[in-house]
Amino acid sequence: MKPFEEHPTIPNITKEIPINALLPRQFPTHLDVPNISPSATIICEILTRASPQDIESKLSSSGVTPTSSLVEEILKLSYNNPSSAIKFFRWATNTCHLLDKAWNLMVDLLGKNQLFDPMWDAIRSMKQEGNLSLDTFVSVFGSYCMASRFSEAIMTFNVMDKYSIDSDVVALNSLLTAICREPHQTIKAFEFYEEVKTKIQPDGDTFAILLEGWEKEGNTARAKTTFGEMIIRCGWDPANAIAYETLLITLIRGSLEEEAIKFLKVMIGEKCLLGLKFFSNVLDIFIKRNDVIHAVSIWDMMVGSGLLPNLVMYDAMIGALCNNNDIDNAIRLLDEMVYHGAFPDSFTYNMIFQCLIKNKKIQDIGKCFIEMIKNECPPTHSNCAAAISVLLDGDDPEAALQIWDYMVEDRNIPLEGAANALLLGLCDLGRLSEVKRLAMDMIDQRINIFELTMAKLKTAFYHGSKNRDKFDSLERRGAIPTAAGRGPLTIKSEKREFVGTRVQVLPTLRTKKNENIMRMTIMKILIITIFVLGFAIDGYNCKLVQFIFGDSLSDVGNNRYLSRSLAQANLPFYGIDFGNGLPNGRFTNGRTVADIIGDKTGLPRPPAFLDPSLTEDVILNNGVNYASGGGGILNETGSLFIQRFSLYKQIELFQGTQEMIKKKIGKEAAEKFFQEARYVVALGSNDFINNYLMPVYTDSYKYNDQTFMDYLMETLGDQLTILHGLGVRQLMVFGLGPMGCIPLQRVLSTTGDCRDSTNTLALNFNKAGSKLIDGLSKKLPNASYQFGDSYDVVNDVIYKDRFSNTDSPCCSFWKIRPALTCTPASSLCKDRSKYLFWDEYHPSDKANELIANSLIKKFGFHNVNDPSPSPSPTEAPSSEDPSPSPADPPSTNN
Repeated sequence: MKPFEEHPTIPNITKEIPINALLPRQFPTHLDVPNISPSATIICEILTRASPQDIESKLSSSGVTPTSSLVEEILKLSYNNPSSAIKFFRWATNTCHLLDKAWNLMVDLLGKNQLFDPMWDAIRSMKQEGNLSLDTFVSVFGSYCMASRFSEAIMTFNVMDKYSIDSDVVALNSLLTAICREPHQTIKAFEFYEEVKTKIQPDGDTFAILLEGWEKEGNTARAKTTFGEMIIRCGWDPANAIAYETLLITLIRGSLEEEAIKFLKVMIGEKCLLGLKFFSNVLDIFIKRNDVIHAVSIWDMMVGSGLLPNLVMYDAMIGALCNNNDIDNAIRLLDEMVYHGAFPDSFTYNMIFQCLIKNKKIQDIGKCFIEMIKNECPPTHSNCAAAISVLLDGDDPEAALQIWDYMVEDRNIPLEGAANALLLGLCDLGRLSEVKRLAMDMIDQRINIFELTMAKLKTAFYHGSKNRDKFDSLERRGAIPTAAGRGPLTIKSEKREFVGTRVQVLPTLRTKKNENIMRMTIMKILIITIFVLGFAIDGYNCKLVQFIFGDSLSDVGNNRYLSRSLAQANLPFYGIDFGNGLPNGRFTNGRTVADIIGDKTGLPRPPAFLDPSLTEDVILNNGVNYASGGGGILNETGSLFIQRFSLYKQIELFQGTQEMIKKKIGKEAAEKFFQEARYVVALGSNDFINNYLMPVYTDSYKYNDQTFMDYLMETLGDQLTILHGLGVRQLMVFGLGPMGCIPLQRVLSTTGDCRDSTNTLALNFNKAGSKLIDGLSKKLPNASYQFGDSYDVVNDVIYKDRFSNTDSPCCSFWKIRPALTCTPASSLCKDRSKYLFWDEYHPSDKANELIANSLIKKFGFHNVNDPSPSPSPTEAPSSEDPSPSPADPPSTNN
């Protein structure tokens, strides 16, 4: 029997249904799916473009011979065109024998489009053909429940026997799953279970399905009742661990922590051990609540049951304990972690070091410092400065001097805060001779002594006549600060140190000759970024260039020169498809989006600010890129990376460069220079992924979604206002893409899908950012500030461009996930052009190209060399190698 032959009304069924009732474009089409076969493409084009009366004739003349596998491929892509799919299915059954899967797809297609009468016609045809299976009815359950027709789904279960399909526990579980999948319908599933439980013996999966439904709805009372019945019927069984985990999560989220812990103890006693992922999720809940008491209880039970937590779990737990000043438990975990194969790193030690400082544990601070140095886990400069102040207040100047000596020897930059704290502390202790010696050394090293510090030192030295000469000699040495109350920025890079508006090469010998060489070199090395619209200033013919403020998506090498930064792209296989194939500081295999936009709009690629080859001519012709991997809008963002430039730091670098340009071309010309420049700000994702969404950061529990967004927008508004005060007039701020879809976020989810909650944060950021920029553009005089919302652009690349892999990185550490960086020990995918993501965070060269092309089209960027109107500020290009990379990187695995 051919399908639907006894039902002549079926071909016309869609004529009676409004077009919008069929939910068009709800399902994927042949335009959305990669690697579709040529024959399927031909048929899909006919089904979507041909008029209804012409479909069968065009199918017959297409030259395509249908097979069961081809029919399956086409039906999967035809859910948006059910009437055309029916015609195609009828045509296919006339020429070939279709397998069960093709019939089941047809049933599912009709059901999902709520064409239930034709669906049952197909089922009756399948019964006669002998093609019916449980999968057919599982599809029907889902279709009815999606349409909120639960009574008909139950009716379908009750008539299964008439179609020679057993209504057993597997079928029952399938129906319960379909009902519980819909919002707030677990009670319907439970009521049906109550009706049939005397006829059908439930199993562990039955109760797991109901428990998951109660968890989703937060119904702790029902969850406990269901769990009790499960134990009575099924007993304790390690195979039912998923159901046990679901109950515990429900209780914990319902603030029944004590009950959850009691249940967990019983489970462990019954040898029903739960997995590390469960404990990780529970600890994450407690840490976000700042509930370290229950977190410690769960932690001890986890370790006691033989599970070995990893470094990420240790850091999260130690961070929560330190935030609550529970230093004893934090140190206990630090001591035990090496025995469990988790080795503390700089981030781990710095959390504990900071907690000791905050709680003024004078004796322990020195011991911890020594252990950190011994284990090559250096303290951060901010922790060093804070430790020096606390040690001096605690009357332990020797330990403070020990930390200072380390900072100077190891060039733990910046030094200003620690230096001024040390001088003031020693001054308070009356050790003025030591103050003078240290201050002289600081002056020689070009470490700024604040004006306030100098005033306090003067008071101390002038108290009594015998020390006045010491201060006078110190003052003559040149210790007067360059700015009232604030020292210049100091940044450590391999062989040079940026100080305020000057750059000094650290000399190995301090002689007059070297001093002169140094002064000459200062003017040659640090050149400040200028972006000019093609006019000449005092003889300098400047190209159209830009300033870039950003994070790792725009970083072209700044972090390479931050020797203590943990956010690095310095190892193979980064840069494998760029230039000579060696790492260049870009966090991808090839070009950044900025590189590509710059190339296609005729803009030169500006080098990194810390690039040693940076010269005045390079900057005037190419611009400068300040972007830094791990950087964010907030200063605290990315602190686990030790060194990175926050947006405030990048602005301070820019501020210093302006002073140099004024000296180079004059104040008036420089002001015009900067006011006619264009600027790009592209940060924000790290403020979520490497701050708010990580429980080791204070911001993760100090704020909720809305208050954190307010905090971000307030900070960003202040920063953009500062830039306006520095002469920035033409600026574009780029929004966030769907950051919940990066591999790192997917692997941390329970399903492997995009994390909707993270994507919602990105959408809210873009909405708030757009409002902020519009307001600033109206408020600030002569400001042309624009917001570039790129969410839809990146989203289309994820779902519509034909990548064979969109959820995992091309460069990964074999099957170990997440692999937070790409290293020479990593494995590479076979074809890099088929992978959307290069590593856990960053897109591949091919993805960047598609994103760049879409941004150019969306925002109407033009080539600056064309006579057409000038483009809007674009996402800034950047380069270390001015030669463009291939548009399509090699697909071989090097």
